[in-house]
Amino acid sequence: FTLQTGIWASELSWQITNESGTTVADGFDVIGPGPWEDNTTYTGTTCLPIGCYTLTLDDSYGDGWQGGTLTIITSDGTLLIDNAAVPPSDFTTTYPLPLDPTCPLPGCTLPDAANYDPLANLDDGSCTRQADNVTLLGHWTDTSLPLNGLNGRFSDVDAAVINGHEFAIIGSTLGTHFIDLETMTQVAYVPGAYGGSGVVHRDYHVDGNWVYAVCDQGNSTLQVMHLGGLASAGVVNVVYDSDALVRTAHNVFADGHRLYACAAKRTGLITPLLVLDVTEPWAPVEELNLDQIIPSCHDLYVEADTAWVNATSAGTMVLDMTPVSPTLIAQLDEYPFEGTNHSGWWDRTGDRYIFADENHGSPLKTVDTSDLSDLEVAGLFDSGTAPDAIAHNLVLAGPYAYVSYYHDGLRIFDVSDLAAPVQVAYFDTYPPTGHSGFAGAWGVHVGLPSGRVLISDVQSGLFVLRPDPELLTLCPTQPTNWNGLPINSSGVATATIPDPDWGTDISWAEFSLDDNACVLCMGDADIDCDVDVLDLNALLAEWGCTNACDTDWDGNGLVSIGDLMAVLTVWGTNCCL
Repeated sequence: FTLQTGIWASELSWQITNESGTTVADGFDVIGPGPWEDNTTYTGTTCLPIGCYTLTLDDSYGDGWQGGTLTIITSDGTLLIDNAAVPPSDFTTTYPLPLDPTCPLPGCTLPDAANYDPLANLDDGSCTRQADNVTLLGHWTDTSLPLNGLNGRFSDVDAAVINGHEFAIIGSTLGTHFIDLETMTQVAYVPGAYGGSGVVHRDYHVDGNWVYAVCDQGNSTLQVMHLGGLASAGVVNVVYDSDALVRTAHNVFADGHRLYACAAKRTGLITPLLVLDVTEPWAPVEELNLDQIIPSCHDLYVEADTAWVNATSAGTMVLDMTPVSPTLIAQLDEYPFEGTNHSGWWDRTGDRYIFADENHGSPLKTVDTSDLSDLEVAGLFDSGTAPDAIAHNLVLAGPYAYVSYYHDGLRIFDVSDLAAPVQVAYFDTYPPTGHSGFAGAWGVHVGLPSGRVLISDVQSGLFVLRPDPELLTLCPTQPTNWNGLPINSSGVATATIPDPDWGTDISWAEFSLDDNACVLCMGDADIDCDVDVLDLNALLAEWGCTNACDTDWDGNGLVSIGDLMAVLTVWGTNCCL
């Protein structure tokens, strides 16, 4: 037995029970009496007869083993348990410990599942699906970094494109890591002014070749970095690193010549929102302190000098930043599932705003922003995974909202209809199934030329993902049927279809109009200009078809007598004349 403790080791305990539930080995007897010390390695041995056992790990506080692990190896070197631990936000977990080849090994036996166990010989119904319509392109982490109070190492993520080359920027307990998205390797690193297990959150905003970085804890600074040399030489130039204007802040957002810092603090100043002039990024200047206008700021989105502020208990506040003295022009402070107004994103041209309250069980909200004097929640939506699921950050891009959904990973929703958003895809970055506490997906970045979507996971680091809708073309004058749905215009379509392994599957398509998709005339299935016996055979081969049917000429979702009549009506016609 090898026990490697992390922090709060005094909360740890473990025991082994036999098939009748009797404890046959206890951690305090095997490797030494507790409480155990932090960041210490303990070893021990015990003898057990051939049989089937269960290992139970406990954490008295209920926040996981905080970096602690237990490994069990037999006397002949066979690895039985490797780095077992209680997951974050949990009190206990169990592992089968078979000392007999006939022991039942419950687990997931479905190879496509996220938690597939190749050693399992008894499916226990625990299989979980990791993704639907999303492909994992790459993953990066660094387990040498210190763990924080969330039992994690990472926080916000952003991205930059330098000389056509894409880089991820991810914050950790020690600093800022720059990851080449082609090679998935770290090419540069900038330490924070403050680092260690006390760091929970670093936040970033990239503006061209400039990166603005803050930390929410400790004796930190505002850092301004220039990325001009990142692609060619792996060089990040820190041009400003000082606590004179900002020591700590929760979030930053750059818009034009201004940098906004939420919950900013420094010696002699605590303000909900500080605005800096970064016309010269290497020499920022304080421009505005908005503590007389808003009571708090957790995050914000700014575009065209209009600031949408997530003001926690005060809801969403909208500021006009064009006057010398900014003014409050709208506020949404009464709405369904009102909680800690946390993050949001405004689509100015589409007149819509999506926001999240950072409370377990609180759905995301959509808002029609065409009339700022009458802001109301238009729709509610969530991941659909658990009653206590919790959204964190989000981005609006095109018809979609991309959400980092803590324990549920990346979730993508079609929000074309504000009243009825629909989930179209997901990728779960956090394997445990519980939803208590704050763990899993933290930040999300969308908008890279390659189409890559980035997720930062508190525990697991950087995930590089690719959404995979089915891309289909539609003739402008010829409606079609797709998965039982009539399609007569461009846009997004989704349907729930049967799946042999998971029961159901999300079918997701994007339709675009294209004259080349037009059949020259109804009934000419092989597009050879003649409606003849070949086209009749094509129709008969699809007789009774109800999904993605090439010969559903009347567009009713079924190849039947109506389509046969359509063929006979134009029989012998030359469509190219």
